[in-house]
Amino acid sequence: MSFAANLTPDDLTGLRSGVWTEDLFIRAMRTGKHMAAARVILPPMPWQVLAQLSDDDLRAIWAYLGTMPTVLNHVPDPVPPVAAAAP
Repeated sequence: MSFAANLTPDDLTGLRSGVWTEDLFIRAMRTGKHMAAARVILPPMPWQVLAQLSDDDLRAIWAYLGTMPTVLNHVPDPVPPVAAAAP
């Protein structure tokens, strides 16, 4: 189970939390890796489609996300699937 990321510019839980930068956002969209190095970005984020956009387009998305109203929302970590019990 995965949860959608907080893409608002919230200073504590969103993209402007002091961790994400425009460059890191672009690299994450290109690599499909959270923080451009860690775990794979899970659905529902369509990073495979976004990876095909130009740098200018990704910069425009970053800028647009910065104009959205902030939402304080800590997103839970993904929950891996549980193996089915043997009959």
